[in-house]
Amino acid sequence: MIADQADLANREEFGWSLLGVASRPILGYSCSIRPLPPPAHGSQHVSQSRLSLGYRPMSTEQLAELNDQPLPDIKSAGFLIFRSKPELSFLLLQHADRWDIPKGHCDPGETDLETAWRELNEETGLSPATVDLIPGFLWTHDYQVTLPQYAYEPRLKRLVVFMGISRGLEAIALTEHQGMAWFVWPPAQTIQARTIDPLLAAVADFFEHHPAAYTKMLS
Repeated sequence: MIADQADLANREEFGWSLLGVASRPILGYSCSIRPLPPPAHGSQHVSQSRLSLGYRPMSTEQLAELNDQPLPDIKSAGFLIFRSKPELSFLLLQHADRWDIPKGHCDPGETDLETAWRELNEETGLSPATVDLIPGFLWTHDYQVTLPQYAYEPRLKRLVVFMGISRGLEAIALTEHQGMAWFVWPPAQTIQARTIDPLLAAVADFFEHHPAAYTKMLS
């Protein structure tokens, strides 16, 4: 099944669009499918820390296994922002104990992409007016957290990350962080093991399978 790319970019239910048979979204779950080669014109590539899917049908057994997995208790979304000049680099924000991307929890009724845009604007001042969304990239990461609102019991959290490139028309205006830095691509060192390092590995895989997207990032 070939879906319209604009429709895919605005859908939260990528599982339905890609597979056409899933009873609910299935991104972020573990399975043994390997990353596919560059898809045909009009198709979509999804990069994740544990799963990469294209338009290849899944078996009934695989779908059953995926749909047995729990949905997350908490969802957050954010952006990995690149710039092309003076050299290709990506933006990270400085917390007291780590580097991270602009991201935050989803508000009720928001799509993942709406959350990502809102958090990007709130934390950096960047907006869709000065950032281009990179089509075809979506990374999800599931992990456990312990929070006071859940009496510190382990809860499943899902992070959804989009990728964009800044046109360089807007200065970064920090509102919640100690600092920021542009890291040259590809990174020469590990940065943050839980989310940033696997995210960057997924970006490298995406660029490898989509050389045209990488070339556009350099322009």
